Amino acid sequence: MGGAGYAVGSSTALAAARRRSMRFRAQMSVPFAVRRCEAEVASRSSIELDHKVREVASHRRDRAKRSRAPRTTFTTIRQDGAASSPWPESRCAEYCMKWLAWMLAPLMALGWVVSASATVRIHSDPGGRIDQYLDRYNQIRLSGQHVIVDGTCNSACTLLLGSVPRDKICFTEQASLGFHAAWQFDDAGRPVASPSWTRVLWRNYPRAIRTWITRHGGLTPRMIFLRGGALTALYPRCTAAASYR
Repeated sequence: MGGAGYAVGSSTALAAARRRSMRFRAQMSVPFAVRRCEAEVASRSSIELDHKVREVASHRRDRAKRSRAPRTTFTTIRQDGAASSPWPESRCAEYCMKWLAWMLAPLMALGWVVSASATVRIHSDPGGRIDQYLDRYNQIRLSGQHVIVDGTCNSACTLLLGSVPRDKICFTEQASLGFHAAWQFDDAGRPVASPSWTRVLWRNYPRAIRTWITRHGGLTPRMIFLRGGALTALYPRCTAAASYR
């Protein structure tokens, strides 16, 4: 009985030992697998990092080569030897014409014509807001443009006389200047006299013009006209060359 009992005990112990051995191998294999996985991940990361480093270095070399290369200019030489722009001439001309039309639209609406030589020609201007005319004439004065009055120039249009230098203005035989007191709309929409804006008109007229206006009754709601010999006595007549600018 003892031997048998021992035999049974020995078999159980062997099985237990085998189970412990299997658990041990399993426990030992897990860290090994983890370490192996970590090694593989690290290897892949190293390869990817090396690839990124190589790619960045390649880009830097390319940029360095481009920076050392001679720069391409924007001027080309045609077969006839003349320099030309890479932009098509038609495209450049189109942009220039659009810009010029946008800049001159307000002047065209007022009956002003601007010639190719930057000369403003007034032929039929009934006037308008005093502040807007002062701004426009200030721009003309700063640009150094000449002004040809070749028709009627009434009301706020006459601010030209005090805003643009005298040597930049000339008048044709058809020129006529119309002066009157300023007015504005009241709350009911009716036109009423405006003493404040009339004073603005008066301050902007040259002394010779103010003298002429005073001799003819001053600035009143009734318009008075300066034309013909009386006008050319104060301002130069346009020459043939000026008229065809």
